[in-house]
Amino acid sequence: MFLLVFSLLSGSIALIALRRHRNQQLLVPLPGPPPTSYLAGHFKDMFGLHGVKFQEETLKTYGPTVRMTGVMGEQFIFSLDPDLIHTVLVRERSKFERNKGGVLMIRSLFGGGLACLRGEENRQQRKLLDPVFTGQHLLELVDCFLN
Repeated sequence: MFLLVFSLLSGSIALIALRRHRNQQLLVPLPGPPPTSYLAGHFKDMFGLHGVKFQEETLKTYGPTVRMTGVMGEQFIFSLDPDLIHTVLVRERSKFERNKGGVLMIRSLFGGGLACLRGEENRQQRKLLDPVFTGQHLLELVDCFLN
């Protein structure tokens, strides 16, 4: 009985990993360090005890935008390029949506909020908040922030 359950569980995990690997290929090949673990990907390296050192070495070796590996081989892009970050977060934000894993991670670290919303719900909330964060309005609040 144990062997049957173990076989079914192992087969299911392998099937899920294979599907993820097939569906998560990046459209543009980017350089990046090889993952140290299939299960954890680069997360241990990036957010572990020596995470800053790993990120600095990756930046020097591969440049500001690299391919990284997440849990169970899921690929993602890690970038420190200000133009790319501005494009994704501001200029073309409707074309980029956070994946479910990213939303869960943000929610567990920071709680609920605008960063955890996806799609139409995110767009509506940002539309409500945009007038508050105009340049003129923020200039009026500078004294408040400095005090």
